[in-house]
Amino acid sequence: MTSRPFPQLFAGMVALALGLVVGSALTAGAVKNIRRGADAIEVTGSARRPIRSDFVVWRLSATTQGGSLADANAELTQHSQRIRAFLRASGVADSTLTITPVQTEPVYRMLESGSITGDLMGHRLTQRFEVRSSDVAGITALSQRAGDLINQGVPLVSGAPEYLYTRLAEVRTAMLAEATEDAKRRADAIARS
Repeated sequence: MTSRPFPQLFAGMVALALGLVVGSALTAGAVKNIRRGADAIEVTGSARRPIRSDFVVWRLSATTQGGSLADANAELTQHSQRIRAFLRASGVADSTLTITPVQTEPVYRMLESGSITGDLMGHRLTQRFEVRSSDVAGITALSQRAGDLINQGVPLVSGAPEYLYTRLAEVRTAMLAEATEDAKRRADAIARS
């Protein structure tokens, strides 16, 4: 019996030809899309302005711990009064000061292994203060003097001031117009070249 290579060869050539036709069609479509994509250029503009913070938020707190709630609260009250006196003497208006309610937390005995037992050792109390003001320079300087409270024995935790800019909506409109003009200039330059 003789084999017939011709039908197998013919089928392979048809498959190869079909593959070439399909591949050519896909390549032509890709080139067409590349040309179409080159017809459009996307241009963005930018605008920059230096801004200065016009509002500051400064958070500070005091924490005490005592064998009883009454003892811890009495000590915390003294520390809170010192903080308020320090802020008032520095010109911080009561209207810019927020004082949160006292937070209480039980303190349980801990074993050397790190496990916490059910034995109540005492209570930890925390009083938090927040100053919100448009006097950015004044509050910044005041926050740098927070060590004065520590020297008075106040167990103070003072956060870094947070600086904000409250007129961003006003500036955004003007900057958007500037960015649009910048984009137009860039597009004109690209079109000329």
